[in-house]
Amino acid sequence: MTQERALLLQVIFAAVTTLSTVVLVGITARYAVLTNRLARTATQQTFDSMLLELRAGLADVTSHFSAVLEGHTVAGRDAFEQPVGSIVGELSNLAPLPAEKEALRMSIDTVYKRTCQITGSDFGQYFRRLFYLLKFIDESTLSPKDKYRYVSLLGGDVWTG
Repeated sequence: MTQERALLLQVIFAAVTTLSTVVLVGITARYAVLTNRLARTATQQTFDSMLLELRAGLADVTSHFSAVLEGHTVAGRDAFEQPVGSIVGELSNLAPLPAEKEALRMSIDTVYKRTCQITGSDFGQYFRRLFYLLKFIDESTLSPKDKYRYVSLLGGDVWTG
């Protein structure tokens, strides 16, 4: 009877040890899932925070921007509308656009110089900020679908400041 009892105790101890191991493995797996989820959330929050900061900088540049157009100073968003309209108008007058890359580049450069390189105007600051914002999104670890979504959401902000 003592030998049977010792064997029964060993079986019970083995069962308890196995059950404890299974429970610990389950807890460890659940902890790993939660840790991974927290890391993804922290990464997303960091990305969103940086994106909002870059977007705010772009909006600030837009709202404080001024350009001298046709002899008078235009500020804020209005300083963009006239040159954009001029660029679109001048490029549409080139239809069909030159087929050679160099000729096309020269045409765009000419239009750019007449509309954006105006004394008293610095469109470069705006476009540098926009470039860094788009570069930040592009170099992120987001999926292509999410990158497209962020750039699409940004689209309305770019022009409204």
